[in-house]
Amino acid sequence: LKILSAPTGTGFAAATPIARQNLPMFPYRKMSRRPFSVTLLALLVLSFSVLNIYGFFWAQRQRDFLQALPLAVPVWYLLLRTSFWGIVGVAIFWGLWRGQSWVWLGAQIGFAGFALHYWLDALLLARTPALGWRAPFEWIATLMGLACAFYVLYSPRGRMFFSK
Repeated sequence: LKILSAPTGTGFAAATPIARQNLPMFPYRKMSRRPFSVTLLALLVLSFSVLNIYGFFWAQRQRDFLQALPLAVPVWYLLLRTSFWGIVGVAIFWGLWRGQSWVWLGAQIGFAGFALHYWLDALLLARTPALGWRAPFEWIATLMGLACAFYVLYSPRGRMFFSK
């Protein structure tokens, strides 16, 4: 049994079906199985989304209490922020889980936008002295989280999984 042989003079296209099955996976071919790192990233995105959606419903229930507090932003901003990131997160989760090609770029924009929004909120709106001592840890955690997420997306298996 010659696995990689083809009839003489017919070229590579006439190779046996067994030979085609044994060819290495080319980078332009879409992976059928989701890599474990993509699964972990998708579940992490889902957990952040659920927390944001929970925050939306909690703020909705506690609206009177929140309006009585001396907040730097109106309550509608809190509702809008948590609902926006909850919806965006669910969309990114679904794209990561299903291996949609659009999510490769969409996740990068979403992750960078979430980190930027978090830090703009922390620096411009959260007037608390606690930010001073915890800021270095939060910067490091943000950068490490972004680095891990981008590594998953830019790894060869990640790029292959999200290719068209």
